[in-house]
Amino acid sequence: EGIFLPELKDRFLRLTLQIISRYIHFLATRIESQLRRIRECVDDDVGEENATVTISGDIDPALLGLVILDVQKFSTRIDNDLPPIIRSGFQSSDHAQLDTVLQTLISELKNKLLAVLEPCKKTLILLISKKCQTSLHGVKSISGMYRMTDKEAPQQCLAYITTVFKPLDEFLIPLRSRGNFPEHLAEHLTGKISEEIILIYFEILSECVDEIKKTEDTLKKYRKTKATGDGQDLTDADKIYLQHFLDFKQFEKDVGKYGITVDNSKTLEMLSQLVSPGAKTAANAGLE
Repeated sequence: EGIFLPELKDRFLRLTLQIISRYIHFLATRIESQLRRIRECVDDDVGEENATVTISGDIDPALLGLVILDVQKFSTRIDNDLPPIIRSGFQSSDHAQLDTVLQTLISELKNKLLAVLEPCKKTLILLISKKCQTSLHGVKSISGMYRMTDKEAPQQCLAYITTVFKPLDEFLIPLRSRGNFPEHLAEHLTGKISEEIILIYFEILSECVDEIKKTEDTLKKYRKTKATGDGQDLTDADKIYLQHFLDFKQFEKDVGKYGITVDNSKTLEMLSQLVSPGAKTAANAGLE
């Protein structure tokens, strides 16, 4: 833009295209390496509990969110601003032939640039969801709290469940404070991340519920199971299910802040069904 020597237009054009190509190549290789590194960090050899510590040192989720915004804005600029700039360096008699070349060129550049978006989003979703997963490991400790401990039936959710979405909030706050991060993009990213967190919660809780059922089947061989009746004489399994239900209700409330409900999320609905054994006990105890 603003070339004073028309004889140099071909060199400036080549330089412009080289800069764009190098930018795209840098993003593609950098994001792919980070995505691969995150996946390696959550392998069984590393351990999911330690994965967050391992990957959080040099990856800033907020910066990654800004990269996604930059790519979208830059793609729009390539489409809208680059063709007029290039045309300005050529005589009007050449525009018809030039437009054919530009159409192919711009399309190729945009496709390469937009191809970087999905790896960026996958990296961001995986990074934040794995950080949130650290809190969700608290689900696994519930059975041990009530199995053969004579512990009183729970009355409220456990503290771990209230911290699940903290990494997501920490991602959103600095972006929204900038004032130039589009709300529709923030909602799109938080929706994807929330769904991934729900899926992780569902998978962890499914394993816990299977373990509860196996344990109860084994115990039935050695004792007669008391009916819960009006909510008195709760078994250990009843207390465990009740705690899972109370935790889920808090989780459902928190994820609702991001626009996710059982009406628009199949995974959240499945999660709700998974904790349904504790719903009757909660109702009898007036804890719903």
